[in-house]
Amino acid sequence: MVQYLWPPTHTGSYFIRYLKRFFMMFSNSFLKKRRSILYDSVLTYQMFTNETEKDVKEGLSNVNQESKKRVENA
Repeated sequence: MVQYLWPPTHTGSYFIRYLKRFFMMFSNSFLKKRRSILYDSVLTYQMFTNETEKDVKEGLSNVNQESKKRVENA
């Protein structure tokens, strides 16, 4: 797997793809609600690590369950 370095030392196509994702992230976080911001932060984390989408989705469902528990306990 490619380890993504910052500043980027690898060639452009990856860099452009992640730049696009990065800007989409911020536009989404203003347009949508807080939940999308949580998802965006997961995407950012995925961007700088080598986790697969499945790992990220599992992590998201764990976070959602934790927040539901917090709401129930409050």
